[in-house]
Amino acid sequence: MTRVSSGAGIEVVYVRCPNAEVRAVALYRAPEGRPDYDPEDILWRIASKVGSKQDSYVVGVTPPGFVEEVPLTADLEPAQGLAVVVEVEGDIDADVIFAIQDLREGELLRRELGDDEYFDPDEFRAKHLERCNS
Repeated sequence: MTRVSSGAGIEVVYVRCPNAEVRAVALYRAPEGRPDYDPEDILWRIASKVGSKQDSYVVGVTPPGFVEEVPLTADLEPAQGLAVVVEVEGDIDADVIFAIQDLREGELLRRELGDDEYFDPDEFRAKHLERCNS
């Protein structure tokens, strides 16, 4: 996750293994840092029937090959609890809980077990591609 100036200001960066294809990306409300993934809490969702090898998705922007199933209509607050879910070939492969105020432009946030790590985009991609080989 990183901050950008387009769309809703949130870019989801998903480093996929070579054979994986992204089927959907969704943004949920996560009050108190705990999303329940209820369909009523979806703020934005895009989906692709054919899948995508793209590794970057800007919240609020529909890339080629995707359909916007839930348009982003809510104003997002900087401290609002949010969660992003990336679905790969029918399975949830990644989810990140965050607030916009946690994101930095030019650095990718990785949150694991409550710890925040910020990475240079190239370092982030290299680190995550390693998991494909393990």
